[in-house]
This record gives sequence, structure tokens and C-alpha cells, in this order.
Amino acid sequence: MTKSNTKPIWWRALPAFFTIMMVSTIDILLLNDLIETRYATFYNLNTTSKSSQRSMCLNASHASGISTSLYLTTTNTPMTISPPISDQIQSATAKLNIIVSLSVTVPAIFSSIILGSNCDIIGRKALITIPFIGKILRYIIMLSVIIWNLSDIFIIISVILDGMFGTSALTILSTFAFVTDCTTLKQRTSAIIITEVSITFARIVTLVGLGYYLKYFGYLIPFCVALGLSILGFLYSLLFQPESNQTVAHLNILQQIKLVRLKPLFKVLQVFTIKRKSNNRKMLLLTVLTHLSVIVMLCGYASIVYLYLYGQPFCWGS
Repeated sequence: MTKSNTKPIWWRALPAFFTIMMVSTIDILLLNDLIETRYATFYNLNTTSKSSQRSMCLNASHASGISTSLYLTTTNTPMTISPPISDQIQSATAKLNIIVSLSVTVPAIFSSIILGSNCDIIGRKALITIPFIGKILRYIIMLSVIIWNLSDIFIIISVILDGMFGTSALTILSTFAFVTDCTTLKQRTSAIIITEVSITFARIVTLVGLGYYLKYFGYLIPFCVALGLSILGFLYSLLFQPESNQTVAHLNILQQIKLVRLKPLFKVLQVFTIKRKSNNRKMLLLTVLTHLSVIVMLCGYASIVYLYLYGQPFCWGS
């Protein structure tokens, strides 16, 4: 067997994969907590000690009314507040979370479908690397939001850029494709199990560590850590991540991206429209819809559970 036909070791994709999963887990908790804290400050509930904040949340009472906008366009503090403060904060946070979710999901769907359908043409390395660019841009903007207290529109811009580069979904797709390329049928099951387990491990480590950082250091250091991880993941993917598709292994990432075409996209759509024996087509559609439903449920649950814990009756802070 010649050297050119030798496949890379399958676990070479795990460092970048583990890193992007850590960063994505940081996204979920850190952004939710930051938005809630910004609105708590906006409504004068975050200007005292932690114990005082919790007491104010637990004993929040009705006052004269002001409306809640979709997102902050100013950092000025309102003069009056309506019904319980915790409800005002939860309402404003929930509305912004909806906008943020749509802003990252819509571009991510298009970029993942277009680039993902070209995965066999442009190779795996490019798709493992590209999402880190979006993460780097996202955290640079988020650090600016924290340092200069910018309006929420910049948070929305940051997640749009993240979505345009595919987010972690693109890395997950290309990583599993890489593992499949580099394993035999006998090796594949154990390799995929290890890759799946690394997702859980990355999330557990990140959530535990992030909780302590938020408690003692605020938001600046966690966002710096997320930016640092994104840069490290990008450099590893760019310099050390091998390409499993030997037909494009000699090309750099820009040359690989230039190979993107729309024709593979139509072939992907044909998978769902082509006639199949028995009920195979219906089963495929049902499986895909079930998978999408689970993803929507998990994503929605993550945001809602944090809001519930922040408000009455728990009033838990970071």
C-alpha cells in the first residue's frame, strides 16, 4: 500500500471535536446567564450583593408599569418597573433568547446543508476547521459587548456570524465522516462510541468549570477562555488535522472550499423524494422528523430551565 493511500488515524479528529463541543457548551450557559444578568442590571436588580439580589428577587413586588422591548438599544436605566421584577427580567430574557436562537439557527441550517452536502467533494478537514472561524468572530464581538457594555444588537450580530460558519453541527458531521473514513467495519462501532462519549465528557467538564468561573471571576475570563479555545481549535485543525478524503488531501482549505457546488444539495433532497420499497421512505422521513423534534426540544429546554431557575421561586444566580 502506498503512502498516498494510507488513511489517517481516526482519533486525530477528536482534539478539534472535543474543543468545539466545549466551546458550544460554554455558548449555552454563558450567553443565557449574561443576558439574564444584563437585564437584571437594567432593572436595578443586580446592583447589590448576591444575598441582597436573591432577597429582592424573592420579595419582588408590583410597581408602576413599563413595557419590555425585544432587545436593549440603550444602557440607560428605566425609572419605573412593572409587575414583579423577576418576571420582567424573565420576559425580556426570553424574548431576546428567541431572537438569538433564530439568528443562529437560520444561517446555520443553510450553511450546514450547503457545506454538509459537499462533504464528500471538499473533504473533512475544511468542514472541521470552518466553524472555529465563526466562534472566534463571535467571542471577539461578545468580549466587546462585555467591555464596552454594547447593546444587544451586537449579541445578535455575533450569533449570526457564528451560524454562517456552520456552528458545531458542521464539525459534528465532518468528524463522524472522518471517523467512518478512517476505520474498518470492525473498528467503527468502538470508534463512534468513543467519539459520542467525548461529547458528554466535554459538556460535563465545561459546565462544572464554567460554574466556578462565573461565580468568582464574572464573564470576562470565561469569554476569554472560550475565545482562546476557539483559536487553539482553529490552529490545530488548520495545521495538524489530516484529510481523510485522499482526492483533495493535496489542496489547502481555500482550494477545498472553492469546490463547493449546488448539485450535491439536490442529491441530498432526492434522498427524501425518491420512491422506495415498502414503507422505507416513510420510515426515513419519520426518523428525520423525530430527530429534529428531539433537537428542538433539547435546545428549547436548555434556555427555559435556566430562566426558570433564575426566577421565582428559586432566584438562583450564577
